Amino acid sequence: MSTPVRLVLIAAVLSAPWLITALGWRPSYLLQIATLLPIMMIASLSETVIAGFGGQISVGQAGFMAVGAYATALLVGSAGWPWLPSILGGVVATVIVAGAVGVPALRLRGPYFVMATLAFGGIAYTVATNWIDVTGGPSGLRNLEPPDFESLGIHPDHGTFYIVWLVCFAAIALVAWFRETLLGRSLLAVREDELAAAAVGIHVALVKSLSFMFSGGLAGLSGALLPLFVGIVTPDTFGTNQSLQILAQVLIGGMELISGAIVGTVLLLVVNELLRDFAEYQLLAFGLIMLGVILFFPRGVVGELRARRAASGKRRP
Repeated sequence: MSTPVRLVLIAAVLSAPWLITALGWRPSYLLQIATLLPIMMIASLSETVIAGFGGQISVGQAGFMAVGAYATALLVGSAGWPWLPSILGGVVATVIVAGAVGVPALRLRGPYFVMATLAFGGIAYTVATNWIDVTGGPSGLRNLEPPDFESLGIHPDHGTFYIVWLVCFAAIALVAWFRETLLGRSLLAVREDELAAAAVGIHVALVKSLSFMFSGGLAGLSGALLPLFVGIVTPDTFGTNQSLQILAQVLIGGMELISGAIVGTVLLLVVNELLRDFAEYQLLAFGLIMLGVILFFPRGVVGELRARRAASGKRRP
């Protein structure tokens, strides 16, 4: 992404609350959508790390989101911690859980790994639903007080908007940095050929485990921001459908690309909102979209456009 494009995006984010207010059409609703978008982008980036960079598809990212969300909500609501250390605590808790899950799960490959992550997502949802004394059960954890933005002269909705977007930009930069580190490059090598990577001295199990923990931490960060956004945490938010939506966002945009995760999240969120009044047709629409992507954009929308641009550039001389 070029520097001018980045500057335009930053300017658009900074001015978004005032533009939405000036638009005058359901400003509160549009601001909620604009605040949810970066949270889902971070979740998509977590799938990009493990599936795009590592070649291991996970359908349990919503489970890691649940760990981050509930840990953060408990620290804020029960322990009385401020929001910033609570969010950091939620991320740390998720990294620990990801390490405990990843070490045995990453011994598996292909569909067996997918089933293992699916099982973890189901376990996380079941625990959140039934451990009533801690998680509140189906009712969840409620009445979480937001940060005191008003003392700073900032509207609470605007303050939350800027915080989640700031964290999202930091997450994008972190994933881009991770890809260029020794660990990230080793993960890419493992994705291409585990035997060859091991032959040149890469500790395959360690690389996969650390990368899985990094991916889980990102998903936990996404979940940790949800209580800040909505003020409550309920298990319905972290079902299997959420994991499948995160995976679909990455597949639509381009699994191996950071920009693919961003574009895929935007596209699927727009489709979600357009079909909000036609809930019975959402699965049909998602199925048709996925079929179209597989047939016409096998590398994802961003990946295919890049490939076609590169091919046309080679033909032009």
